[in-house]
Amino acid sequence: GDYISFVDSDDYIDEELYKNLACYMEQDYDLIKFRINTVDESEKIIKQYKSEVFEKLSGEEAFNLLFSSEEMLEPSCGYIYNLKFWNESKFKFEKGLYHEDFGLTPLVIIKAKRVASIDFYGYNYVQTSNSITRGNNNNLKRALDLIVHYNNMIIFLNQNTFSKKTAENIKIYYTNCLILKANELTGKDKEIYINKIKKMKL
Repeated sequence: GDYISFVDSDDYIDEELYKNLACYMEQDYDLIKFRINTVDESEKIIKQYKSEVFEKLSGEEAFNLLFSSEEMLEPSCGYIYNLKFWNESKFKFEKGLYHEDFGLTPLVIIKAKRVASIDFYGYNYVQTSNSITRGNNNNLKRALDLIVHYNNMIIFLNQNTFSKKTAENIKIYYTNCLILKANELTGKDKEIYINKIKKMKL
């Protein structure tokens, strides 16, 4: 097909999602954003993530708008992607690393030439009893993988040309995520992680 989307096996999409995206796909957008619900196992909505609504923005304009409004940027499941744009840009998720969405999605946004964001809750992220405890495993590895993604982001910026504002904002976004991750760690893990990010001189 002409577009690709990512749906985790635990989650589900609204049956009207792709119908609502069709007019944008016909206009050859590189990237189309929609809204995400967090739901429980009985499909009751726990939280709704709002996002800015816009059309015909460049990737840099879209990122800077979403960044300034403190949006959830990184879940890859909240977008549909033009497959030609994806393949030509040679995007790929890093294998063997946690937070692979964080590592890639912001970079996909800023590289896009044409982005839209629609007012439709099309994706349902299911919070199960397992998903609450799942994140407590390998906490240090999860944190250290963020550093790998940060370093990949720096390489990406050096290999592409963006405005000074966009480059600064994407660095701020990744840096804030790295610093906040320390709050999820305790004891020796926290000490190891903080020492590593201090040495990076973010």
